[in-house]
Amino acid sequence: MGKIKKYADAILFAIAALFLLIGFSLYYVKLAGMQNLIVVHFVGGRGADVLGGKEDALKMLFAGTGIGIINAFLAGILWNRNRVMARFAGIFTFLVALLICIAILAIITVN
Repeated sequence: MGKIKKYADAILFAIAALFLLIGFSLYYVKLAGMQNLIVVHFVGGRGADVLGGKEDALKMLFAGTGIGIINAFLAGILWNRNRVMARFAGIFTFLVALLICIAILAIITVN
């Protein structure tokens, strides 16, 4: 049973990496060829309130990748000491990657 729990943490990081890979793929398919400004933040009642370049979306993806790498490193260190914190790092990384993927999808949809 212990190996299954350890693999569960690895699966969380793998799914987070998959979400980030999907985000990078969507970026390169839909946003990489754009030359004009894109809507980075959209509020339903007021409309677009932050305009930026396609680089802003790419910065979000790289920030998520950095967070995932740091959290995977910390979870590896914490696995033998505090498994609850290691699991929390995995869940946090998964949620951040999911939110970044949703944000890239929203940016593509608005533009």
